[in-house]
Amino acid sequence: MSSRCTDLPILRRDLPAGTQAEWSQVDPRILQTMREAVRQQSWPLVIWGNVGSGKTSTAALLYASWSRDDVKWFSAAEFVRVVQTARRDGQVLLPGSVNTVGEESIWRVRVDQSSLVILDDLGTRMPTDSQYEILFELIDRRAGKPLVVSTNHSPDGLANIFDERITSRLLAGTVIEFALPDRRRQQGRRFRVTERLKIANTETA
Repeated sequence: MSSRCTDLPILRRDLPAGTQAEWSQVDPRILQTMREAVRQQSWPLVIWGNVGSGKTSTAALLYASWSRDDVKWFSAAEFVRVVQTARRDGQVLLPGSVNTVGEESIWRVRVDQSSLVILDDLGTRMPTDSQYEILFELIDRRAGKPLVVSTNHSPDGLANIFDERITSRLLAGTVIEFALPDRRRQQGRRFRVTERLKIANTETA
């Protein structure tokens, strides 16, 4: 990220698949807070808010702007799935990869050695014991290291879904609430067609 708060960060790589965003769309206060978190190494960075408030887009921009290599992006559900598949089958093909890897490689290369890990959409559903253990290990392994987590849940909501072990680790760094409206709803187009209008159009034709 650029060091000056008045400048927009430079995008150094493509955004994760399925995301579209520009730094100019991000509230400057959010950008400044994120810069402070990076400067002070206040990890993890947890961003939470309503659906459509721009959490994933902002995390994607940080991913694309990170100055170091070895940046990893996972949805929480995707990461759990690949670890569980590796445990079951011994190997798994990771998204965007051509070679299969084992579980040990996932933890060592994708988690421990990455300069930044982004975990998107944490807490979309109540985890099983196995899913909880995997998510806990990821968060625990990234303690003190750059980790960004996006979620629709408040800190209290996360505590209800998980427990104090995960929640205390997530709240040890910087938490930003995206108290913003659903941008998808604002951008959508709306039409109202009534029976009366259809009859009128038919008669005109």
